[in-house]
Amino acid sequence: MLEQFASLLGYVPACASSAFVCQAKDYIPDFIEPIIIPALETVTEHPYVSSGLSLLAAGGMLWRNYQYRNQYHAKASGYRNNCGLHTVINTWLSLTERQIYELAQNYPIFDEIVNKFYEFYQLPGQPNLHNFLQICRLYNHPLDREILLGQVFRRVLQDNIQQLIADRTLVAEEITNVYDDESIPDDLLSVLTKQMGAALTIHNTTHYQSVQQAVTYVPDEGPVLWNIQAYHVGGHYDFKFASYQQNVEHNTRRSNLRNSLLVQAATISSITQKDLALPDSTYKEQLLQEKSFNDIHLQEQSIAENVLAAYLQIATAPIQTHKKIF
Repeated sequence: MLEQFASLLGYVPACASSAFVCQAKDYIPDFIEPIIIPALETVTEHPYVSSGLSLLAAGGMLWRNYQYRNQYHAKASGYRNNCGLHTVINTWLSLTERQIYELAQNYPIFDEIVNKFYEFYQLPGQPNLHNFLQICRLYNHPLDREILLGQVFRRVLQDNIQQLIADRTLVAEEITNVYDDESIPDDLLSVLTKQMGAALTIHNTTHYQSVQQAVTYVPDEGPVLWNIQAYHVGGHYDFKFASYQQNVEHNTRRSNLRNSLLVQAATISSITQKDLALPDSTYKEQLLQEKSFNDIHLQEQSIAENVLAAYLQIATAPIQTHKKIF
């Protein structure tokens, strides 16, 4: 039976030995490696030992792959220091359109978001969720959504913090934590997510587990209808979708900045250019090649003009329905 098992595994001593010994070298101290490694190579010449070590090596590789997939995050940009808000935005817009409409019917905060969006971009007409989602569908690149909605969400959060301060639920100093371009603490992010019917879980990556374990903020009232998984990665938030494949697709799409309509069309603020001697077009071309966006500002007026032009087209287009927003 053991012989059949060894045959099934494909007894190839050199292969089995090298696989196990290769992994072992990662964990054996350098000073004893000259003694241990030759001994392992000798032992693994036995077929059954080699087969067992092959299984052990294969199990190790599967475990490492599982760990990699489990720690693979969807990336959020740090544009305007809104990365925490970007985790909320991306997760929300990954829901089906039906879920988004159901949430909007039950939680007034979504009306606030749509109204603030119309106000922020000075859009004509009556604010409505349908046209708002149509614009989100048009600007479906991850960076476009973050540029489009990050500052809108920050304004909504600022209004809510002001109200909590007026109600004496928060101290007045908390408002400074949500000023433009300030990093927003976990507990203040939850001011939004609780009102959105979401559970916000903040994780630390392995390197930051000593700082804080995972913390979940749930709505003060009502059930949890969706979940946001945010991850601290050292002064920055990334996040996870429900599946590993969604994370991969998201990161693949966001890596191609040339597909970002707003990055392509909007004007880069000259005060944030690394080389002020470069014209905007040349600097933008460098940006697209470097695939780096965290330290760049776009002129809000330039963004607003693009959004207004898109809105005017969308507002007169026939109504369409889709399962997904992006």
